[in-house]
Amino acid sequence: MFHTAKVAAAGLIAATALVAGSTSPATAAEVRVPSTVTIDGYHVNPDVTKVTFRGTVTSEKAFCEKGRKITLKQVDDGVVAGRTTSDDTGAWKVRFGAQEVNPGVFKAIMARKVVERDGRTYVCSADTDRYDASGA
Repeated sequence: MFHTAKVAAAGLIAATALVAGSTSPATAAEVRVPSTVTIDGYHVNPDVTKVTFRGTVTSEKAFCEKGRKITLKQVDDGVVAGRTTSDDTGAWKVRFGAQEVNPGVFKAIMARKVVERDGRTYVCSADTDRYDASGA
């Protein structure tokens, strides 16, 4: 009986050593990068058929500024006015039919973005901005 316990104990020690030796090294911690979205203004074309909102994504890392997914929502009615992606400079714009979306308070919603670079994981933060286009 003692011999069986000794073998089992030796097997447990060997298995523990095997598992400990086979674990992969810890991955580098995620680097959180603050990012901001702003609504810089809007323009109604002269024939009042189209409205264009424009804005900017800013961050200390250029890769957090470009390619960001932005949703523009008219908050009062809960209507999505449009979706877009920021360009290489962080600029974005959404154009929609003036008859499709009422004036009011708008919200730009920027989703977070994860970037793998140089063996590190960067998490570009999500953000929102509000703009009152109700004309009041």
